[in-house]
Amino acid sequence: MTQDNKQSLTAIRPTLTTVKERLKAFVDLNNNTPCIIETKDKEIKITNPWGDKSVTLDIAQDSDIEAIAETLNNVFLPPLYSAIWHKDTHDLEFIFTPMDVKKNDISQRKFTFKNHGKDHVCEYAEASPRLLKIIELADISPVLSTTDCRNIVRFKMHNWLEEQLDKKNDDVKPISFWVRNIAKWDEDEILQIATHLSFYMKYYDTKSPYIGIHYPINENIATKPPQYRKGRFPETIISRNIDDNILHLWHASLKGDAARRFLYSYMIIEYVSTFYMKETAAAHIRDIISAPDLLDDLATASEKIMGAVLESKPDDYDKIPIILKAANVAALVRTETKRNIKAFTEPTDFIGGFALDAIFQDGWNVKEYEKAMSSFCKAIRDIRNALSHATDHRGAVISPTVKNNELLQPWSTLMSVLAEEIILWSRK
Repeated sequence: MTQDNKQSLTAIRPTLTTVKERLKAFVDLNNNTPCIIETKDKEIKITNPWGDKSVTLDIAQDSDIEAIAETLNNVFLPPLYSAIWHKDTHDLEFIFTPMDVKKNDISQRKFTFKNHGKDHVCEYAEASPRLLKIIELADISPVLSTTDCRNIVRFKMHNWLEEQLDKKNDDVKPISFWVRNIAKWDEDEILQIATHLSFYMKYYDTKSPYIGIHYPINENIATKPPQYRKGRFPETIISRNIDDNILHLWHASLKGDAARRFLYSYMIIEYVSTFYMKETAAAHIRDIISAPDLLDDLATASEKIMGAVLESKPDDYDKIPIILKAANVAALVRTETKRNIKAFTEPTDFIGGFALDAIFQDGWNVKEYEKAMSSFCKAIRDIRNALSHATDHRGAVISPTVKNNELLQPWSTLMSVLAEEIILWSRK
């Protein structure tokens, strides 16, 4: 075999070593994501691109490794978005969808977005050759996906239909949404741009697409409670009417980032506590006015009724401690905090200036948790306030950053479980 034949064979059958060498720039650029080049099922694969288990990039034995290197070595795959960032051209390309450009005026949309002293040209335009090559390499597993496989499914389906029909429609083109002049990758700055762009695009066009954000989940944080709340699924469930407003809040609390889920769960507990106080007062008043000797001492009865009314309207700071004490949730809080114990037993400093002291101690029993519930109630109220005032830079707040989202995950998970428990308890 000649030297030329050996080189040709190497090009046709890239080895794992060759692939890692040729894609070193890509690996270095994506070193903060769990993106791995490995041999799997006798094939060379890039697993977890974007940190997404539902997508792999397959490098077949007859792949042109030089073409793949040209595609990937200046590309960053941001876990937060269905997008690619072109380091060399400073373009951020959001993966959108194939569309008929003659029938969809959005495909011609182009505007300048002025943000923090920078001009970003934003436009819907044809997908880059790099993105199309990545889609060609991509193998997707929709069952594993919470990200819609980074929108790659739509492109795959379009390509499959063209192959099946053996006909290409020149009017249908793969379209991306481009944001130009992203000179460096700053996670928090890009998040600010993405959320603001989504707002303005929706404001000026209610049918406008918006930028989806896939907040990462730290696998070291227990973000989901055990599958079965009571150890098994019951054979019979006796339904009790639950306030529609509570159910709407509960549905809203299932989605979104950690801050949003925390706030909705807090609203549920706050809502239930308000009605609990009113129902307790109403029951007390019924007892007073149903007394057989009511008419013998109307003055005393009036004072008791007035006292019951006043007790039904406590300060907002007092409502939640009252209901959590009445519901006797200390044992539940202890069980849930043990799953992410450090988040509750160590001080936490959030970006934005808000700081949270340790609430519990590892190894505490239920009685010790009961004694600390007032501190817990203050902590969740302070978190609520710091989130609600996240744009008020005059005080300590929890800014909407990726790091803060991670720090809030144990709290939002705990609050979700607590809110569901309070919903059921209120209907007993």
